[in-house]
Amino acid sequence: MQKKLTTFPPKLNALYKRIIDQIHNSKDTKDTELCKSILAIISAVQRPITLDKLAPFIDMPKEVSTHREALTEIIGLCGSFLTLQERTISFIHQSAKDFLLGEAVNKIFSSGIEDIHYSIFSRSLRVIADTLHRDMYNLSTPGSSIDDAKLPEPDPLAAVRYACIYWVDHLYDSQSSDNTNHPDVFQDGGVIDDLLRQHYLHWLEALSLCRSISSGVLSIAKLANILQVSSNPGNFHQFG
Repeated sequence: MQKKLTTFPPKLNALYKRIIDQIHNSKDTKDTELCKSILAIISAVQRPITLDKLAPFIDMPKEVSTHREALTEIIGLCGSFLTLQERTISFIHQSAKDFLLGEAVNKIFSSGIEDIHYSIFSRSLRVIADTLHRDMYNLSTPGSSIDDAKLPEPDPLAAVRYACIYWVDHLYDSQSSDNTNHPDVFQDGGVIDDLLRQHYLHWLEALSLCRSISSGVLSIAKLANILQVSSNPGNFHQFG
């Protein structure tokens, strides 16, 4: 299967255009908007995500977001752009992502890709605040080694793992080069201030349990850079 995907013909724009037009012109506007939201999220995330990690980032009824078969059916509505393997959603081929970020960008990101990144960022903070608490794995002993931690079933960090690792990256990518979007997030009492005051230690613990402390260190450094230049938006993206 993987060999077939890597040998797809490079020029598939006509096929992709026909699929996106079918989605865009569907008479079921709810399905259309849901497909566009899913394609936008999957195009913007830092790595392929699973069904349970997708749910917090899109608007759907709770009974659907927790129902695997319903989520699988929704992924199927996205035409031939996406594939689902062991709950992980990914593009059927790199050319599909390239098409969505190129020729179809105005249909998928109607308000700009920065808004999608901001949506992922803000929803990440929401799910972090709603999910994290002290001693997520009930280790009891504060000094427990991560190697001694047993993964609970179900894993309470499953749906929030991506958000914990990448929320700062999506904040960074939500900033355009000529203006600072949503400047209120940087203010005292704003969402970032609230998160760090109330859940900073919970976030660090979650990163440790996810074996991603190094990602947290990079995130803090990146956040410091974002805050440093937030008053001068022309400097955005000078940091990587």
